Amino acid sequence: MRSSEMVIDAVKAYNSLTSLDIQANPQELAQVVELASQMGHLTHATFLGVGTTDTTLPDDSFKLIQTLRIEGHGVEGIRRIASSVMSPDLRQLDITWAPDSTPVSEADYLPPLDRFQKLRILLLDAPASFLLHSCIAPALNCHDLEVVYIRGKNSDFTQETLRTMAQSWPNLRDLQLALAGPSRTGVLSLGMLRCFAEFCPRLKTLAARVLLDLAGDSLNEMRQEAPGVGSALQQIDIGRSVIVLPFAYETEKQALKDVAASLLASWPNLTTVRCDRGGEYRDDWDRLQRALDSLREELSAPASTNFA
Repeated sequence: MRSSEMVIDAVKAYNSLTSLDIQANPQELAQVVELASQMGHLTHATFLGVGTTDTTLPDDSFKLIQTLRIEGHGVEGIRRIASSVMSPDLRQLDITWAPDSTPVSEADYLPPLDRFQKLRILLLDAPASFLLHSCIAPALNCHDLEVVYIRGKNSDFTQETLRTMAQSWPNLRDLQLALAGPSRTGVLSLGMLRCFAEFCPRLKTLAARVLLDLAGDSLNEMRQEAPGVGSALQQIDIGRSVIVLPFAYETEKQALKDVAASLLASWPNLTTVRCDRGGEYRDDWDRLQRALDSLREELSAPASTNFA
C-alpha cells in the first residue's frame, strides 16, 4: 500500500481489527491514527513515523487499547496520540522520539499517566530533556509499574531523581537504564543504583551504564552503609560501562573486595555483574566479578569450630 488513499481505505475496510501496526509518512499516518482512534475493537496499536501535527483527536479515542507503541520525530504528534487514549485497560506504553532537534517546552509534556491504573510496562527512548520532564515525571504516580526501560541517548539522572523513581515504583521487577556508552560523563555511578535495593524489593533484572571510578570518589560512595536490601536481584547488566582501577595491585584488590561487599550488602543473592564482552573495560569488570565470586564463596563457607 503505497498511496495514502490505499492505506486509509484499508483501515476503513477492516474497522473490526483488534491489532493494527502501521508505518507511514507523517501526513497519511495522522489520518490513519484518527480513524484508528475510533475503531471499536482495537486493543493493540503501533504507529511508526509520527510527525508534527496540531490536530486534536476525539475525546473518546482508543477506548479499549491495551498496548500502544508510538515512534517518530514529531513530539506534538506523540503527545497528541498519548493524550487521547481513554482506555482504562492500557497495560503497555512504548514511546520513541527521534527528534530533528531536541528543544522541548512544557506544552510538549505528556499528561499525567496515573489515569492508567493497569499500566505495568513503560518503554521510553528519547533525549534526556524529553524523558525526565515529559515522560518520567507524568509516570511517577503509576505505582504498579513492573517494567521500565529508559533507552535515552544521554542522562541527566541525579541521585534524587533515581531515588524518586525507586520510591514511586515499588513493584518494579525489570529496570533498564541502558544508555549509550562508554563514556565518563553524564552517567550514573554504580553506587547510585543501590536506592533500588531499598525501595524495590521485587527487582529481578537491572541494567544500566555506569561509571565505577575506584581511583576517585566512587569507592567512598560504595563503602557507605547499604540503604536497603533487595533479595530478588541476581544479575546486574552494565553493558559497556567504564571502570577505573587504582594503580597499586594491593589497593586494587581491596577496592574490588569493598565494592563486592557493598553490592552483596544491597543484593545478597547477586551472583553476576555482566559486561559487554566486546567492551574495552571487559578485563577490569572481570576482576570485579572474580572479587564477587571470591567473597560469596568466603561468606558461604561454614565457620570453623575449635574443640578443646
